[in-house]
Amino acid sequence: MGYLERNQYAVNDLEKLITYKINRGISRKWQALAYSYLFAFRHACGVSEQAFPDDLTRTFVSVRETNQTICQQLRITPRMVQELNLQTLRLDTDSIRKRRYYDQQGRSSWEGYKSNCEHHAAQQRWLIEQYIKNGWTKTRIAQQLGISRKHVYTLLNQSVSSANGVAK
Repeated sequence: MGYLERNQYAVNDLEKLITYKINRGISRKWQALAYSYLFAFRHACGVSEQAFPDDLTRTFVSVRETNQTICQQLRITPRMVQELNLQTLRLDTDSIRKRRYYDQQGRSSWEGYKSNCEHHAAQQRWLIEQYIKNGWTKTRIAQQLGISRKHVYTLLNQSVSSANGVAK
């Protein structure tokens, strides 16, 4: 079972609890708070949203609230919260939020970053070798590329060691 199905079950359980409490005659304030939590969890974990009831006032709640806070606000037992799998929901929504953040930032994985660095180093190495063939000094090359002389030496040593077959 994937995280989406697990989240769907948890949201459905929360919905069942709300329906049960409404049938028992719970206050409008509690209903508004419970529906707010339901919609927050629905939105955060990517489960399809439904329209918020028109007769209730929506309050803004966070899915990052602790189980204890949710217990106090909804006046339910910790065992009930555990059965609702809210902790699992919270962890999944946090990972989804992080994934969304990194997707929006255009960041890549560590492997992609490492590959880009190696490619950039290879490009700089080639440029340095071309400048040396043209008779430039390493100090002038460093000034031209905007890097330190030490980095020029490091890049040249990497090319020499890779040419000799020494793996670093």
